[in-house]
Order: sequence, then C-alpha cells, then structure tokens
Amino acid sequence: MSLAGAECSRNGKVDGHPPYFRQKLYAVDPRDLSRAKTLDDFLVRYAQFLRNCAKALEPNGKLAVLMGDYSDRREGFVPLVYWTKHLAMAAGLRQHCTDIVRFSHGASSSKKTYTSSFIPGLHDICMIFELAGE
Repeated sequence: MSLAGAECSRNGKVDGHPPYFRQKLYAVDPRDLSRAKTLDDFLVRYAQFLRNCAKALEPNGKLAVLMGDYSDRREGFVPLVYWTKHLAMAAGLRQHCTDIVRFSHGASSSKKTYTSSFIPGLHDICMIFELAGE
C-alpha cells in the first residue's frame, strides 16, 4: 500500500517509525524524509507523512508512531515527541492512550563510543493515535 497515493486501502492499524532529522540517511531519493536539509523542511515532510497515515486509517483504526527526542549538533535539543503529537493532532488525530516507553538497551547507539559531548537517546516513545471524532 502506498501512503503517498490518493487511492489506498483503509487499514485498522498503521505502524510508523520514521527517521529522525539528520541522524541517518535511508535513501538516495531527495524526497526521502531522512534527506531533509533543515528542521523546518523535515517537519513539513513529517506532517505530510502523518496526514497520509491518517488518511489510510479506517474508522476506529489506530496509528502507532515510534519516535524519540535527541540533541542535534546544529539545532540543539529536537523535541520530536512533541512535534509528533502536535502534527498528528493537526492531521485530525487524537492520542488514544498513554505513551509507551521503549528503553533502548542493546541498541547500536548504546554500544558506541562518542568523541563529543553527544549523549545518545536511551529510550523512544511509542504514541498511539486514532482519528478524532471517531
């Protein structure tokens, strides 16, 4: 199913773990979310991703998004959990339940040695949304 297409089947559940801004490149296509040059550009693309997911949900369907906050070398602290909730609500979604914390013990970032003052995120947040008014 393509979330970018206007015609797509409706789903009871959509899971998303979108890339973080400027952490890892996933594709060479310049339209890919991981290729956003600025935080503002990332947020515009991220908002479109969430709107596409909302359109793909059937009534009473749920959207699960796994995302975390982190500190960027240029932007400073990037509160992606806040932005996820803000943009999801702007897309007509509401939070279905309390946040689910996923501790990242054993993740690749916890095994690396960093030469700067960067502190890797030790957890992500799974947020569950549903269509508002459903």
